[in-house]
Amino acid sequence: MPSVSIKGLKKTQAYLEESKRILKGNPALMDSIGNFVVRDIKKIFNIGGDPKWKPSKRAKKGYVVKRGKRKGETKSGKTLQDTGRLRNSITYRTQKGKIIIGTNVKYAAIHNFGGTIVVRGGRKHGQPYLVTNKPFEGAVTFLKKDGKYPAGVRYTKRHKIRMPRRQFMKIRPNVMRGIKSRIKKSVEEHSDA
Repeated sequence: MPSVSIKGLKKTQAYLEESKRILKGNPALMDSIGNFVVRDIKKIFNIGGDPKWKPSKRAKKGYVVKRGKRKGETKSGKTLQDTGRLRNSITYRTQKGKIIIGTNVKYAAIHNFGGTIVVRGGRKHGQPYLVTNKPFEGAVTFLKKDGKYPAGVRYTKRHKIRMPRRQFMKIRPNVMRGIKSRIKKSVEEHSDA
């Protein structure tokens, strides 16, 4: 019967255990990796998304802001960027030798994983809107849900919105190489000391 022997297995196991010990007790390395990954995720937003994503309608043509401080401004129309809230909410924290990257924005998951949103409609749950003739025939202006509506207000009906998957919370291959490089450098520095 054939047998297999691996030379240097104990040395490799000892190296891996030492690496694990060094990483767990190195908050500067953990912070370096956390910052590196968060910067890369935000870079995806800055360039307007991954080229594989289906662009949103706003991203294709841009749009004019309807209300708020920036009313009348034309926005660039980058996919997943309206106010910048989602992009700016991405953070990391370290916990027991782990790096946890995430966001506290409720709508992050539907954008990251995709899915279907069921919108309840009608006077009670629907979004109020007006049909106007500006800038073209049949244009729609959505109104704030404050109960102060002019004559002719309508409400959206029950409908579904299909959100395509636009995964921004992922570690791309180039980032994985950067993480491995940082870990290798840190292990080598500590093993030389």
